[in-house]
Formats: sequence, structure tokens, C-alpha cells
Amino acid sequence: MANVRPFKAVRPVRDKVHLVASRSYVSYPSAQLKAKLDENPFTFIHIINPDHGLPHPAPKGSVELFRRIGHRFNEFYDEGIFMRETKPSMYLYKQERLNSTSLGIIAAIAVEDYDSGCIKIHEQTLERREKLFAQYLDTTSFNAEPVLLCHNNDDELERLTRLIMVEQPEYDYSTTDRVRHQLWPVSDTEILAQLEKVYDGMDSLYIADGHHRSASSSLLAKNRNEGKVKDPNQAHNYFMAYLIPSSSLNIHGFHRMLKDLNGLSKDELLVQLALLGDLHQQDLPGEHQRKGMFDFYIDGTWYRLDAASNIEPHTPDTQWLTEALLSPIWNISDLRTDERIRFRPGSSSAHDLALEVDQGAFSCAIYMHPVSFSELKHVSDVGGTMPPKSTWIEPKLRSGLTIFTFDEEERINE
Repeated sequence: MANVRPFKAVRPVRDKVHLVASRSYVSYPSAQLKAKLDENPFTFIHIINPDHGLPHPAPKGSVELFRRIGHRFNEFYDEGIFMRETKPSMYLYKQERLNSTSLGIIAAIAVEDYDSGCIKIHEQTLERREKLFAQYLDTTSFNAEPVLLCHNNDDELERLTRLIMVEQPEYDYSTTDRVRHQLWPVSDTEILAQLEKVYDGMDSLYIADGHHRSASSSLLAKNRNEGKVKDPNQAHNYFMAYLIPSSSLNIHGFHRMLKDLNGLSKDELLVQLALLGDLHQQDLPGEHQRKGMFDFYIDGTWYRLDAASNIEPHTPDTQWLTEALLSPIWNISDLRTDERIRFRPGSSSAHDLALEVDQGAFSCAIYMHPVSFSELKHVSDVGGTMPPKSTWIEPKLRSGLTIFTFDEEERINE
């Protein structure tokens, strides 16, 4: 049972939302980040970078920096850039991209669901990052980017979202990356009760993006509740999530680029690959590719390895590739740290990958088929984890569109 509840979001006033909400600041190249800070006084990035232009910035990751972030957030609120919802609400959020649409509900979800395993993971977190972000949350008492959670499609939820969209959206704007954003606040108590009932009936939710944010919210709740009688309605026992059906989730892959052939000749490598499945030359890499197929570019030629018959149905291709090739053939034991492997997003074309090999930057490119939601679910359900760089997820959410606050005295639904 998922405990999904409404909350009083802090959010941008309507005429400034397109200026405030931003991509995650780490996604901007340094020159673009500086330009946004210089030219847009309303961007949420000013809150995350409160020392822009100051002679003595606080050290990165320091409590002092987190205090300044909290102070800058309060300044935005005091200046009227932000407003607070007057009633507990959920938020129907629609994101339209060039070839796909995502539609789901932004709401507060209980940390208890994460701790109990109702919210399932497919990625391990780093304790150092958990503690750092928990300190950030404790100091600022706000979270500005929801965790992306996915669930099975639900007919009743689809009916309710259609009912909500009969009204005009509160926000309707497009961003320079050609994405249209629409948001409907939902405060009607009857509709909220129906939404809660739908989520209460879900046994499992799956983290698509936001493993560290979820783990850090859990750690924050533990720290704040320590030595006290736990009040389940205190806001710090919840975190903000964007819940979408599987039909709204787009999973892209990451291609693998190898610096060398680990001492093997091209012919020796091809012999090794042929032992793992059907190997043949491939004129159109990526064309008609499906699960269990891998396209290799080596020395000016594309080859397809069809190993589908040797891969268990729910095993992600990235896991099989790591265990069957990268570890035994390339002796790569840690994809996070080995300098001989690099990753390219699924949007990169086969031509792009081949060009990097032809120019001498790499010796081999591996064009990958993306992981499916059913594979992600299976890995999560059995308590497993996927190799690094297995998925690149859409939708990518904006920071500062809705903000969840959790001061010490703040309670959910009040």
C-alpha cells in the first residue's frame, strides 16, 4: 500500500514560472550556467548557487553553503517570486516532448514506503552522498525536485486525470529544449480522496530516477525522529514524488565505448564473440535490433551478436554484457572507475559512435538496445541492481516547479 498524500507546495507565480523552473544545475555547461545566472534574475539556479558573483563563496558541500541556499530561497519567497498553496493539493503534471508525452501526479509519499520496500530500487546508493544530501535537506528544509516513481498502468487513474484536464492548467509554457509543460493543482477533496485510494491499492512503486534523493529523505526522517515519539504526519516523514504509469516512462540506453581490445587482435575478439551467440556483419547498426542483440563496431566494420537464446528473459542486456564480455574478455570489474570504458547516451547515432572509433579515440563501440520497464521491475522485485549506466530516463524533471517544504513544525495535510 502506497501512502500518497497532498501537500501545500511552494511554487512560482504564474507569470514567472517559465523563468524560475530550470533543469538540474549540473546539466548545464559552465558557460551556459554563468549566462543563465547573469541574465535571468528569477532562475531557480540562483537559489542553488547563492554565491554567484560574490568574492567569498562558501565551500562546496558545506553547511554554510546550505544555509545560504535556504536564505536565498526565503528571499525568493519574500520577493513574491514564489507563492504557497492555500490548500493541500496534488499536482497533475504533463510534459510533452517531440515524440512522447508523460502524464502523472506530483504528491508527497511516506518515507515509510521506501523503508518497507513498497518503493523498490534497482540501484545502490553511496553512503557519502546520502549523508551529504540529508545534511542539505536538514539545513534548507525544502526539496525542489521530485523523485520519479513509476507504476503499472491504471484505468481509474487515467479516468481521474482526464477529469482534471477538463479545466485550464495553472501553468502552460514551453522551454527552449522544445518541451511543453502543463500543471493542474488539484485541491478538490473528493478527487484527492479518489487519487489516494488508487495509490493505496498499489503494492509496489519503482524508482526510475532519484535513488539518492529517496535514501537521503529516509535518513533525514531517521535523524529528525531520533529520540522522539514519531509523528507520522510531520512533513519530514514524507518526500516529494512524481508518480507516472509505465506508459509515460521512456527508458533510453547507454552505448559502451572501449579504449582497447585488452591485448586481443580483431580476429581473436571476433572468435570470442562468436562463442556467445550468432555473429555476422551488420550493414545497418541498430536496425531491427531487439533484446539480446549487440552491434559492435571494430576496425571499420559493424558486427551483430545475437545472444538472445543465451540470456534469461528478465536479465537486462547491460547485466549480461558485463558478466559475459566486459568482465571476462576485457577484465573490466568496475564500470564506474575503469578508464578503458566510456558511455554514450542512447540518443547518439551509430554514425556518431563509429566516427569516434575511426578517429582513434576508441577501439570498439557497442551499440545497445535499451532496458525495458519489465526488466527494471524484475531487477527491483528480486532485490537486484543493474550495472552503472543502464538507463537514461525521460521525463527529466525541472527544479523549482513545485517545492516541498518540511520545517520542524510543518505537518502534511494541514
